[in-house]
Amino acid sequence: TTLRLDMSRQDTALPNVRTAYDRQRFSTGARLNTKLGGWAFQAGFRHKESERVRTSRTFVDVPSWNTYDARLSKQIGGGSRFTLRGSWDDLTES
Repeated sequence: TTLRLDMSRQDTALPNVRTAYDRQRFSTGARLNTKLGGWAFQAGFRHKESERVRTSRTFVDVPSWNTYDARLSKQIGGGSRFTLRGSWDDLTES
């Protein structure tokens, strides 16, 4: 079983449209990997924020969202594998 935690911050100048760009991006996350019998299980969570400003340097917005994902897999013989996976994005601030 492993648990991974990560945090990142990026200072950028990427244009979204002609009149605005991303100034900073923040990201935090956690991921759990484990084996349960013959099954492999992974679950993750990630929170992201992107600070955008106008080209005139005035504030636009800070959208933030969470992403949840999970994966369950098992070797079922004959070189075949069964995998069930899903993810969900949740916009918390638009």
